[in-house]
Amino acid sequence: MFRKNQKSNRQQYDDLEQQLNSLPIFEPSSSFVDDVMHHTIKMDANNKVNIHKQFKQSNEVIHIIIASAATYFFISEGIFSTFLQMNPEQFSMEVHDTVNGAITFGSEFFNIISTKISQIVNQ
Repeated sequence: MFRKNQKSNRQQYDDLEQQLNSLPIFEPSSSFVDDVMHHTIKMDANNKVNIHKQFKQSNEVIHIIIASAATYFFISEGIFSTFLQMNPEQFSMEVHDTVNGAITFGSEFFNIISTKISQIVNQ
């Protein structure tokens, strides 16, 4: 019965464009490039950081976090015990239900985490 006054996607897009166009354009200071070049020249060979090694280490950490989260989801949904107790005649339906439950749980968990992260970032 009661409908909220909602703007169409086009109106929302136009409003956003207006807001973005009203923002000032920020530019670096005129001495920015000179300062960066001066700092780069001063760096010693000993102080250089191996970017590839840092990226590889952070990549490994991300993989460990993802594997841990997936293991947690599977255990919390009881997928391992379900596999052990399955009736072969109902195998495909139970697998479907269990995996669907794990995916639903995972998506809800990541939605909560992403909401919390966006709240922290926007503060």
